[in-house]
Amino acid sequence: MIGEDGRVRVMDFGLASGALELAAEQAPTLDSMDEPTKLTQTGAVIGTPAYMAPEQLGGQVVDARSDQFGFAVSLYEALHGCRPYAGKTVKQLRLAILSGARTRTERSPGVPVWLDRILARALAADPDARFPSMTELLEALDDDPAARRRWRFGVGTGVAVPAALWITAAAIGVRASDSAPCRGLEDGLEGVWDPARRAQAREAFAKTGASYADATWARVEASLDDYTGAWVTARVAACEASRDGLQSDALLDLKVSCLDEHLAVVRAVVDELVDADEELVSRAIQGVDALPRVEVCADADALLAAVPPPTEPARAARAELLGRQLGVVEARVHLGRYALASAQLDETQAAAAELAYAPLEIRARLWRARVQHDLGEFQEAAATLTEVYYDALGQRMFDEATQAAAELVETLTWVGDEASATPWLRAAAATADAARRDWAQAVYLKAKGHFARSRGEHAEARDALERALVIMERVKGAEALSTSILRVDLAGVAQAEGRVAEADALLERAMEIFERVLGPDSRMLSTAINDMGASAYLRGDYRQARALFERALAIDTRTLGPTHPEISTVLSNLGALAKLEGDGAAARAYLEKALVILERAVGPDTLELAPILINLGSVEVLVEDHERAREHYQRALALRERYMGPEHPEVAEALHYLATVAEHEGRYDEAEEAYARARVIFEASLSPDHLKVLSLRDSWTGLLEKRGRAAAAEVEAEAVLAARERLQGPEHPGCRTSLLNLGRARLDLERPDDAIAPLERAVALFGEGASASRRAPSRFALARALWDASPGGGRDRARARDIAVATRRDLEDERPVDDEQLRALDAWLVGHKAGG
Repeated sequence: MIGEDGRVRVMDFGLASGALELAAEQAPTLDSMDEPTKLTQTGAVIGTPAYMAPEQLGGQVVDARSDQFGFAVSLYEALHGCRPYAGKTVKQLRLAILSGARTRTERSPGVPVWLDRILARALAADPDARFPSMTELLEALDDDPAARRRWRFGVGTGVAVPAALWITAAAIGVRASDSAPCRGLEDGLEGVWDPARRAQAREAFAKTGASYADATWARVEASLDDYTGAWVTARVAACEASRDGLQSDALLDLKVSCLDEHLAVVRAVVDELVDADEELVSRAIQGVDALPRVEVCADADALLAAVPPPTEPARAARAELLGRQLGVVEARVHLGRYALASAQLDETQAAAAELAYAPLEIRARLWRARVQHDLGEFQEAAATLTEVYYDALGQRMFDEATQAAAELVETLTWVGDEASATPWLRAAAATADAARRDWAQAVYLKAKGHFARSRGEHAEARDALERALVIMERVKGAEALSTSILRVDLAGVAQAEGRVAEADALLERAMEIFERVLGPDSRMLSTAINDMGASAYLRGDYRQARALFERALAIDTRTLGPTHPEISTVLSNLGALAKLEGDGAAARAYLEKALVILERAVGPDTLELAPILINLGSVEVLVEDHERAREHYQRALALRERYMGPEHPEVAEALHYLATVAEHEGRYDEAEEAYARARVIFEASLSPDHLKVLSLRDSWTGLLEKRGRAAAAEVEAEAVLAARERLQGPEHPGCRTSLLNLGRARLDLERPDDAIAPLERAVALFGEGASASRRAPSRFALARALWDASPGGGRDRARARDIAVATRRDLEDERPVDDEQLRALDAWLVGHKAGG
């Protein structure tokens, strides 16, 4: 071979022969060959290791395809000036080959794409992926497409240049002329995002008549202008890098292919926009924001690590077409058109399977899983994602494997199978590391944060989501919608930990971005406002919570219409708030409206109805209609058992509420049985400090106190309070019930002095917005403790009567009147006169 310095070299390919084929069990171990690759080994492995195929380095069976690998190493070295794989030891060399870790990511100028692809095949780690024989390899090398083009168009002598002569010229540095200027590349936007398409989309938005259509269009138009401008810039940069000899033609092809795939998604999005209805307009900005990032097409390492597309012209054209069809699927999913996306996937998946190009099949099935999840087909989505993960791993598609594993974590957590989700979280971590890309790490960390939050592990959730936020701010920018969605996730964790001020700061930042980017009527904004209402509720500021919930409802009503199913969420929240304020009639009205809207949209037997039924049951408990409450709870329980299985934590939640009904009716044995079953389910699937577990234990403690088991109630109350203080902080409103239970247990144990402190804290944790009926139990118990306490232990009978009288007055003014608590207070006041 002739090197770049013009000298002829004799290359030792380490050729294999049939006489040297060895059975794998006779081969030396890899560790026994841990010596520098510049040495020729003796014994079972014969030849120069630097030019050996991986099966030969591993002492496995070798054949003529191993010869082919050695030849390709030598040819690669002649063309590029270095060998394709390197390692200081045989072990390191073999690992480099098996992992596909090339010594360089670009080729020498003048080496065409078709030759690089032939070498990539001959250098495949799997012998079956190489050419069937050296003859076919040599024939491929002799089939120069440029020579075919010259023959076809009558250019030059009409005689093809033999491959061996061309290779020699390339090896001594002859470059093809590629000095054509990189101009006019913006023409690629014609028919995708040009004046005609812009006008069509603008007209379609206007025709919907939506009040927010003009404002939404302005933002969509600006976003598409920015995106396509960045696309043209990236396309020019790729062209100029190749023109200036800074990258190989192969890498240019990969960058252009990547950018063309991205542009296909833009085309698909615009196709949907020019046929927009009001529903699509409401999702348009999110759909444009979800367009694939242009900058990934400049990542040479990731592009070169990908499985190359088919080279045969017909198959290559088919693969390109299917890639565009997947772009249509992606656009429709981001715009919420799941039925259309699913129909397109049916066609694309079948064609991808027929083409037998693994990356396309894997990407199609990944989108299938997402559609299945969005349509509520969780078991089907989990099965699809499992297949996608293993297939993507086999193709070294680490980004897709990370996505599949992370989405499996989310799906399995959603259906309550946290035990199965745990190993998939570890798998997502491993593949994110293998991908070596910030974006993959963010995908994994977001899944980790959601998983930890579902288990009540808030410190771990906060750490993961904060790390994901840092990455997203760097990758997509601090103002990106996806970055702000992470802020909303972090706010939810802060709320659960009782850090309400921190949650408010995160939500305010997200709301500012949502309103500025999406406008004052966006669904993302209304969701953040709804979460801000939850913060106000946690502070006990029910007035502000109501104002925020009503603002979110107004946005949803304007953008979606008064009967859209997504409105049921905020209606349900308003109903829950009215219940807490003691307004049973208003609570029932909100919740029944939410139930009617959702039933009309999804039918009477779907899982989405369960939360509203639970809230309706709680309202019926408030107004003491226990029979109707039990009906609602039992219906919710049946839905959850049917769709989630009998051991799901959401089933345990429904059992918890059924137990409270039985307790209110004095059926204590039935209540205790339901509490016990719910606790078994919770503790098998959730962490001991999960809020749902602690809430159940609070209810259990109250039942123990009613059954005269005060000592057991005190122990349980102390344990739950300690867990809540550790998890949420001592000033969190969630501690109120535990403090009340502890105070009551100590009163029952005739230790009023010890009951005062927890009861004072319980009263203080109720904000002024709380209803009189909700505050009354803690205030009444404190009055009893202050009256019964010893003279040196906190006795204050005047204050005790004042508290009782004020509590009674507040209860009497509230509607509906809580007759049971009024009767108890009246009886106590009769027996505890002033000065007594």
